[in-house]
Amino acid sequence: MKDAGFFSKGGGTICKVPSNDGEALKSDLMGILEKRRCKNFFIYVQNFNINDPKTWDGCSFIIT
Repeated sequence: MKDAGFFSKGGGTICKVPSNDGEALKSDLMGILEKRRCKNFFIYVQNFNINDPKTWDGCSFIIT
């Protein structure tokens, strides 16, 4: 069975590019700080709702 997703040839081996917070923590493509940032980014994207300003994390997405 083939795995779906994007792959990267990092360090001479083929690695799956993380697509969620769990995969980000297990990935060999990033160091520990990058894993944490990637995990936090995936969580932010999962919780984001354009209709709920509480999920914007201090950013403004209103175009004037």
